[in-house]
Amino acid sequence: MGIEQDVTKRILGVLEGATENSELVGDLLENLKERGLNLTRRALFVVDGSKALRKAIRDVFGKRTLIQRCQVHKLRNIVSYLPPSREAETRRRLKAAWGLTKYDEARSELRKTLVTTNPIESSFEIVKNHARRVKNWNGSAMVLRWVGTGLVKAERQFRRVRGYKPMPQLIAALENESLSEGKEVA
Repeated sequence: MGIEQDVTKRILGVLEGATENSELVGDLLENLKERGLNLTRRALFVVDGSKALRKAIRDVFGKRTLIQRCQVHKLRNIVSYLPPSREAETRRRLKAAWGLTKYDEARSELRKTLVTTNPIESSFEIVKNHARRVKNWNGSAMVLRWVGTGLVKAERQFRRVRGYKPMPQLIAALENESLSEGKEVA
């Protein structure tokens, strides 16, 4: 999934694979480049934390990319190591560290969308719902057709990115050469 400058979300591609590995993701990214995805500017990628995704992004698009770790995945990962009595305090502290201390403030900002992988994950839920009644899968081609049609259906339901008004500032920040190459932004 990608977000264009006009803040519309687009499904960019899909590729069949058993797991997220850097070769598979690299193939998908190379295919996007072949089909015309041209990153003339520095780009921000939001990933779930997979090292394979990071490696593939760096291999295909170079060190000028910025990678944002999904804060929802990070929070879940951290909390999974804690006793239940420490969860609430840890969540509060992490959200404060990420600058999301007030719900209304966090909800109204562009970062509400750009700190998580929720937009693509909600698309996957639509795909699951779309294909829920299929009982007899006849090979991978059929799976890809159903996934593809489900993603097209999901894309029709996409709304404008929340907090889209600061998008020009984000674009300007991405073009700022003072940002470290290959920087992990969270």
